[in-house]
Amino acid sequence: MGVSLTNTMDELLRSLGTVDNGALDALSRHGTATLVFTDIEASTSTAASVGDTVWADLIEWHDNIIASITAKHGGTLIKSLGDGAMLAFESTRMAARAAIEIQQAITGPDAPIDLRLRIGVHIGDVVHTDDDLLGNAVNKAARIASSADGGQIVVSRVVQAMLTENPEFTF
Repeated sequence: MGVSLTNTMDELLRSLGTVDNGALDALSRHGTATLVFTDIEASTSTAASVGDTVWADLIEWHDNIIASITAKHGGTLIKSLGDGAMLAFESTRMAARAAIEIQQAITGPDAPIDLRLRIGVHIGDVVHTDDDLLGNAVNKAARIASSADGGQIVVSRVVQAMLTENPEFTF
């Protein structure tokens, strides 16, 4: 039709001539993400019982497993939290798959010691900073994780609604 097609939203907005680069940067700082928080239950007492050296090795193992599984499912490790992590995914289905796989890996028979992991999953709008995500959805996701018992994955109602018709997941 005499109009060249664009490949990205940035190119589209620039082609319209209505948005400057500063506004594009602001637009890219906001968006929807599926957030996954993990937390090792009773980490303080576990660390005390195994000692600092063993605990440091265990946390390194834990962090490597979480980073690997997150990347495998297209997610981003936003930050390690000492005895847990904050992860972000564009896909709720991939976030749920990652949460299940992380739970199985950390608490499974190949774990160096018996660990119980709490996991929470929530979706919502977030604000991107240089190296973090902020916003009400982040706070809710953290609270959802803290409501889980070790060995549980707790999801918000919105996550459940998004996945309920997928036979891969049961609630």
